[in-house]
Amino acid sequence: MGVDSVDYDQDGWQDLFVANVDQEMYSLYHNNHDLTFDDMAIPLGIGRLTRLMSGWGVKFFDYDNDGNLDLFLANGHPDDKVENIRRMSSTKEPFLLLHNNGKGFDDVSFRAGPAFKQAFAARGLALGDFDNDGAIDVLVAVNNGAPVLLKNALRAAITGLAYDWW
Repeated sequence: MGVDSVDYDQDGWQDLFVANVDQEMYSLYHNNHDLTFDDMAIPLGIGRLTRLMSGWGVKFFDYDNDGNLDLFLANGHPDDKVENIRRMSSTKEPFLLLHNNGKGFDDVSFRAGPAFKQAFAARGLALGDFDNDGAIDVLVAVNNGAPVLLKNALRAAITGLAYDWW
């Protein structure tokens, strides 16, 4: 499943994000600087968003260049027949874009572009500046489908749109 390690709160210590399978919300482990970690997923607004999802691709990066590390999650249930077992679960799940506001994470997926209004059986992701425009783009691997390339429009302050789907 998806894992990433960054200093999301800029305190000088590496923290850890772990995605899980549905019925187990994702975890954001804050480094306590003493070899222990506290799961901050619920207080930071991530827990309730992810309880029914299965995460494969997880990456922190500053999509809007505000100095805070935001979070991209590519989701999809591993069981292609899960709909027959659990009515609240689906093989295809939406991407999530969580904006780090310095105190927690806000779900901004609803204004991140058309790809965020669809569902995919995502299995991983990679970041890079695909078009060399200085903004980090996202490539998502999809089970039994073509990969999805998301171009970072980086004009969020002007257009309100973070990503265009190519």
